[in-house]
Amino acid sequence: MGITEHSLLRLALFTDRHTIFTPVGKWTMIERQQQIRLQLSMSLKAVLSQQLLPKVGGGRVLACEVMKTDGAIRNLIREGKTPQIANAIQTTGSIGNVLMDKTLQGLFGAGTISRETYEGALRDQAQAKNGPGGMPRLR
Repeated sequence: MGITEHSLLRLALFTDRHTIFTPVGKWTMIERQQQIRLQLSMSLKAVLSQQLLPKVGGGRVLACEVMKTDGAIRNLIREGKTPQIANAIQTTGSIGNVLMDKTLQGLFGAGTISRETYEGALRDQAQAKNGPGGMPRLR
């Protein structure tokens, strides 16, 4: 038996590696992924991602990302449009959603974490080049 990982869900779909390359095997795998996305979109309430980062002056500080599901996020999961979820999180701050990079900007802006820690923890490395808030960084 081979294991195929669905990138968003990190769920294992067990498929027979001898039939995976036949049209029926591929179709069955696609149907299973669609079923899992549908079930996840209906049952998922929230996802919390967190990092413990070194604090300036010692100790550690928590940086987290929060994704509470709403109709738009559920639809993106159902349709397999996972790259668009970050945009949906960014536009739904009113329900408590926060991107990790936004949390990191706040910690760096407050002087809680160093620039090196900030740049190393960013998911969007374009921000590391520009600095917090998208403004070009002065050296």
